[in-house]
Amino acid sequence: MPWDNTKKSFVSQKLYDKKIFYFFYFQKFVNNSLNTVKNMSISIEVKDSANITAEKYIAKQNLIPFSLLRKLFRKRLVSVDGKRIKPDFSLEDGQVIILRANLEDSNKQNKPKNQASEETKHLKTILEKHIILNDQHILAFDKPTNIATQGGTKIKTSIDDALKLFSEDEIKPRLVHRLDKETSGVLVTAKNNKTAIILGNKFRNKTIEKTYLAIIIGTPKKKQSVVTLNIENEDNQLQEAVTEYKVIKRLKNNLSLVEFYPVTGRKHQIRITAQSMNTPILGDSKYGNFAINKELDAKELYLHCKKMTFELNNKNYSINAEIPERFLQLIG
Repeated sequence: MPWDNTKKSFVSQKLYDKKIFYFFYFQKFVNNSLNTVKNMSISIEVKDSANITAEKYIAKQNLIPFSLLRKLFRKRLVSVDGKRIKPDFSLEDGQVIILRANLEDSNKQNKPKNQASEETKHLKTILEKHIILNDQHILAFDKPTNIATQGGTKIKTSIDDALKLFSEDEIKPRLVHRLDKETSGVLVTAKNNKTAIILGNKFRNKTIEKTYLAIIIGTPKKKQSVVTLNIENEDNQLQEAVTEYKVIKRLKNNLSLVEFYPVTGRKHQIRITAQSMNTPILGDSKYGNFAINKELDAKELYLHCKKMTFELNNKNYSINAEIPERFLQLIG
C-alpha cells in the first residue's frame, strides 16, 4: 500500500524512519556494497497470520521493497525459528521470522568505493541517451535490447551497476522492477527509498498497468483473450500467471503484431504465454521457433515494454517508449 496520509494515521513516524533505516542497509547488501557489516538481521514476531504465507506476511509489514524480499528468499536468508524457509511457508502466530545477512567476507568481493569499470561507465553513457523521464521521484529509461538489468553469471556490467553513477547527494536511483536482458522498453527506477518502497508495493499489488508490444510467429486463434498459466518460479514452485493480449495487425511472413498486458509479473511470463499459444515471439532464443528465427535472421527478441501507467504522490504517470527500429522494419 502506498505511503500516504491515511497510512501515517496508523503508523508512527518513528516506525517509518525505522523502515527506511532497514531498507537502506539491506539495499546496500544486495548490491554488494557493504564491506564490514556482519550478521545483520531483522526480527519479526508473527501475529494474526491466519495461515498466510511467509512471503505475503513479510511483504505486508512494508519493511523492505518486495523485489528485495524476493532476493533474500533466493539467497536463503529468511528463517523461522532457526530453520530456513521458502516463500510459500505457512506461518503460525507466535513464530519469529528472521531476515539475515552474513556479510563477513563481502569486502573480498567488492571493488573500492566509487570505482566503476569501463564497461559500467560506457553503459551510463548509453543510458543517458535513453532517458525518457527524469523528475523528483523517478528516473525512467527506454532500455535498449541485450542490456542486463541486474548482474549475474557471465554479465560484466548491468543497469543496476550503472545506476550508482547517477547518484548525487540525496538522489540514489535504484531498480523497482526488472526487464529481461533481451527485452527493450520502459524501465522505471526510484530516486529515493520512499519512492522505491511505494513503487515496489504497486508492482506487487498489481496497480501498475503495463503494455508490451511483440511480434509473434503465427496468429492466435482468438484476436483478443486472457491466458492463465502456472509458471514455475526459481524455487520450483508453481505460480499463477495471467496475461491479456490483443492482436493489432497481421504482418508478412506469417507474423503478427500483438500487445500483451501482463496482470501478474512472473519471470518470462509473456514469452512463455506466447509459446503456450503456439505463437512464440520472434527472435526468442529460449522459448521460440529456432528454425524460423534463423530463416528470418531474427537475432534479437521482438518484445518491447511500450508503456507503464500508475499514480504516485497524487500524480498520474504515463511513461512511453518509442517503437524500436527492429519492429518498424517488419511492421512497414
